Amino acid sequence: MLDLKWNDVQPLRVINDSFIVENYIPKENVHTSEIIIGRTDIMEIPMKKWEQIKDPVLPDGYSKKAFAKSYFTTAIYFLKRVGGLSLVANKSFRETIDISHTSSFRSSQTTSLRIENTIEATGNAEIGSLRDMLTTTYSIDRMEEYYKENRTTNTKEVYYESTPYAREIVFLDLVKIVALYRKDVKGNTSLLAFDDFLVGTYEKAYDAPHEDI
Repeated sequence: MLDLKWNDVQPLRVINDSFIVENYIPKENVHTSEIIIGRTDIMEIPMKKWEQIKDPVLPDGYSKKAFAKSYFTTAIYFLKRVGGLSLVANKSFRETIDISHTSSFRSSQTTSLRIENTIEATGNAEIGSLRDMLTTTYSIDRMEEYYKENRTTNTKEVYYESTPYAREIVFLDLVKIVALYRKDVKGNTSLLAFDDFLVGTYEKAYDAPHEDI
């Protein structure tokens, strides 16, 4: 599982939100549970919005200005294997299946580490809400968790035509983690909060080993 400490996140490939997901799905069925795609460029939070951050180490405006050099966010994308189907040769397949989506992070995350609990719900009318800024920047429909008790299940209709060889169908969730960091005046960067969001589910058909007909 990805470590969200900045020393591990910083070296990731920097991507933008318009990347083509299919380009990151392995061409061979390697049974990898998580595939890191990359992270977005960092977004510096304007100092006028710092007061909306509930920082347990720097709780007030004076301490933030005295000891924080910056607050910033980034979004980390990865693909997570969530299921699969084995299809036999010479048989088509059409079925509605249930796919379970589970958070890799929330099960061990305390509520104080969640972004929705680390920023004020509203902001100064003149400078705007940091929450609105994050939901717009990272295309989050709502800041609350999308899982109920860290898990949700969706149905998906799957159809594949018959082929003369067996196949394995792999289902992959595209997950986005929005992380908030603080960099202090000494140059140390600390993770303050994060949340992961389900972007969508993709599927990939892999041919079983066979000789070309």
